[in-house]
Amino acid sequence: MEYVVAISGLDPSGKAGLLLDCCVMRAQGIWAAGIASALTVQNFRVAKGFTPVETKIISDQLKLLFESDLPKAVKIGMLPNAEIAETIFSALEGKNIPIVLDPILSTTDGLPFIEPQACIRILEKFGKLITVLTPNWDEVKRLSEIRKFVNVEIPAFAQFAFSTGIKAVVFKGGHLLGEEIVDRLVIHDGTEKEYARKRLKFKPRGTGCALSSAITAFLGMGETIVNAFTFAENFMDRFLTNPLDAAR
Repeated sequence: MEYVVAISGLDPSGKAGLLLDCCVMRAQGIWAAGIASALTVQNFRVAKGFTPVETKIISDQLKLLFESDLPKAVKIGMLPNAEIAETIFSALEGKNIPIVLDPILSTTDGLPFIEPQACIRILEKFGKLITVLTPNWDEVKRLSEIRKFVNVEIPAFAQFAFSTGIKAVVFKGGHLLGEEIVDRLVIHDGTEKEYARKRLKFKPRGTGCALSSAITAFLGMGETIVNAFTFAENFMDRFLTNPLDAAR
C-alpha cells in the first residue's frame, strides 16, 4: 500500500489541520492516512481551545500503522507539546522517510499552540529527520527571537535550520506585505527557488497547511525537493481560486 501520513490537529471546520491535509494529499493522487495530535475547538472564524490527544494513543496508532507498510512521506503539523513531538519523531527515527514539518505556533487568529522555545528544542533534537521545514514569516520571526538573531532574514534562519540537519526550508510569504506573495525554497546544498503569485483580496485560512501537505504528497511520489515545491505551488494556484475543484 503506497500512502502518506498527515499528523496534525483536528480542526472541525476542515479549513486547516488534519482534514484539510488529507484532502490536499489525496488530490495529488496518493492515499493519505491521518493521525490527530490534538482536538481543537474551532469554527469557520475563530479558535477557542484545544486538547492534546493522549500520547499512548498516538504511539499505538503509529506503531500499528507502520506494521503493515511504511508511508512514503509524513507531514507533521500541530505539535501541542514536547512529549507528543518526542513520541512522533521517535516513531519515525531510522525509517528514512521524507518528513515535512510545518512549525505551527498558533492559529491565524492568535490561539497559541506550542511555545517557540519548545519548538526550537524539537528542531535541535530532531532536525536530522526533517526533510523540509515550512515556516511562515511570523513563525520565522518568533523562532529567530529565541535564537537571538540580530536580523530576521533568510540566511540566518536557514543556516540555523541546516545546522540541525534539516535539508530544506520553505519560507512562506503570505504574512508579508505587498501585492505579491513570494514563497522561497532554500536547500542545504545552496539551491534556491522562488514562486510568486498575486495576493488575493481576501485572507484564506489553511493555505500554509495546504502547501506543506502538497509538498509532502509529491515527496511521497518520489519527486525531488525542488519539483515537490514547484508542483505544490502550481496546485496552490488552483486551490486558492477554487478549493473544491482543486481538491477533487
